[in-house]
Amino acid sequence: MLDFFQKLKNYFIPESHKTDVLLYKKAENIVEATLVGLSLLIVILPFNVYFNLSKTLLANFLCIVFLLASLYAFKKELSLVIFGNILSLIAYILVLVATLETRGIYSPVISSFLVASIIAFLYAGDFLGILWVMLIVMTILVLAILEAANVKLPFTIQEVQNKIFYNTLVNVALIAFVVYLIRFYVNILKNISKRNFLKTEKMEKYNQVLAEQQALIENKNKELLKLYEEYDKQNKDLLLQKELLQTQNDELNRAYAELIDSIYYTKRIQEALLPSIEVIKPHFRDFMILYKPKEILSGDFYWFAEVNEYLFLAVADCTGHGIPGAFMTVIGNDLLNRIIKEDYIFSPSEILKKLDKELYKTLQKESGFKLDIITEGMDIALCRIDKESSEICFAGAKRPLFIVNETGVQEIKGSRFSIGGSSSVEKHFEEHRYIYSENDAFYMSSDGFTDQFGGEYDTKFLTTHFKEKLKINYHKPMEYQRLYLNELHETWRGYINEQTDDILVVGFRI
Repeated sequence: MLDFFQKLKNYFIPESHKTDVLLYKKAENIVEATLVGLSLLIVILPFNVYFNLSKTLLANFLCIVFLLASLYAFKKELSLVIFGNILSLIAYILVLVATLETRGIYSPVISSFLVASIIAFLYAGDFLGILWVMLIVMTILVLAILEAANVKLPFTIQEVQNKIFYNTLVNVALIAFVVYLIRFYVNILKNISKRNFLKTEKMEKYNQVLAEQQALIENKNKELLKLYEEYDKQNKDLLLQKELLQTQNDELNRAYAELIDSIYYTKRIQEALLPSIEVIKPHFRDFMILYKPKEILSGDFYWFAEVNEYLFLAVADCTGHGIPGAFMTVIGNDLLNRIIKEDYIFSPSEILKKLDKELYKTLQKESGFKLDIITEGMDIALCRIDKESSEICFAGAKRPLFIVNETGVQEIKGSRFSIGGSSSVEKHFEEHRYIYSENDAFYMSSDGFTDQFGGEYDTKFLTTHFKEKLKINYHKPMEYQRLYLNELHETWRGYINEQTDDILVVGFRI
């Protein structure tokens, strides 16, 4: 029976109250008191029938229903204060009906108003408890006034034996409920006292542990103070080092800024040495240049000149890129000007021979290196164009000339020797002559485009692939081809790979 009562009590406690010990205890108390009161109302139901108290019986039954409904509402998160007021109201109504039906001010039930006020104080709070006491006192005064005014109130008990039994029953029930409440809250007080005792004992142990911890903290504080002094000294040293590093960093930034300024100034000089496209274009039916340095400065350059009846056009790829490559382009550009424009050497093969010797001498003289360890140089493709005879004469140092027409792509390869650098054998640069037509398109390039890594398998673009693209687009305008090749390079390279080398592609129709 007690297990069932405990389960029923736990059932009506709201879920939100089960996570807080204080709320859980309050909810448990009010639910238990309600269930006890509910049981008491059920017990006195047959006695109401026995004494023929029809109105009290009805009120008793309704109070049972309202108590059950209130318990269910409380389970569904009804406020504890509202629930306490509902219990006080139910007790007040039941006692008032029983009092009116059993002789008013003379009714033995009138003392049961005490229950409503006790419930209000316990569960609705002190302020609402006082309001309920005031309401009960006013009710008793009204009943006394009605009795003094000889206002007839309905009552049912008149026989002495029934009156004595009824009085006894009411008083026993009231005493039992009050005793239950007293016992209930005495147990609460005992639990509180026990908890306070245990809390005191724990506090003593806690104070002892706290004293030990405090002594330990003081020792730690002394150690920390010592560490702080060491840290403060190290911090001052670090600040001095930081100031020194900041000074050095400022100097490096200034030097870097000056270096970048110098590089961009060199870039302007390099670009000024390159012939303007507007100067070159009028000499050809169609012309384009795709020029993409890997860095700010380029190791590739193109050169153009009109001397006597000839047009000269060269594409060169110097050793390295960036600053070293840029210096090589300046030297190469100067040597080509001297050989062709001053020395009047017009044979492409002879020009390359002369360029090789002069570059070798220049590098040996400027660097002071021994003759057998100079590695700097350039690969170059050089064309001499004679418009009167429709002849193009080509010589190359490791760079080819591509001739594209409706028959396909003809690759005229350059010599296996580079310009400059050391060689154990005498260099020979073969000369090729070709009679061109209006349908021919000519291309010269450095190796930057074909050496670019990318694509699905991260491989080089290769010359074979390059020739295929030239064959597909040779008949289209050169500006279109320049844009196409640029887009093709970006697509092949993708977002992951860097540009492998400087890129230079020159295309023309004569």
